[in-house]
Amino acid sequence: MIMYLLLRSLVVSGRRSPPIATSIIKPAPAKKFPLTELPSGITSIGEGAFYDCSNLTLTELPSGITSIGEGVFYNCSSLALTKLPSGITSIGEGAFSGCSNLKLTLL
Repeated sequence: MIMYLLLRSLVVSGRRSPPIATSIIKPAPAKKFPLTELPSGITSIGEGAFYDCSNLTLTELPSGITSIGEGVFYNCSSLALTKLPSGITSIGEGAFSGCSNLKLTLL
């Protein structure tokens, strides 16, 4: 399986990659390494981008995120988001299904 990841930058174990793009469009290889932060320039996360990524330990999303696709965080058991950015205009079906560690507070 070929995996694609388009990001502005990526933080893995404290090291940031150089700028690349502004959207995550395909599955990231987060199953192989822990992903703890998404870059601030990200505005959308495409369908299934982090599907079944058990090492995804995000606690917050960048404030510029406006769109979360279908099944983006499906079965991400370590995902621990506590809030969503206020500018989100769409969340796809099943975006957070199976996220057993999710701590979102709905207002």
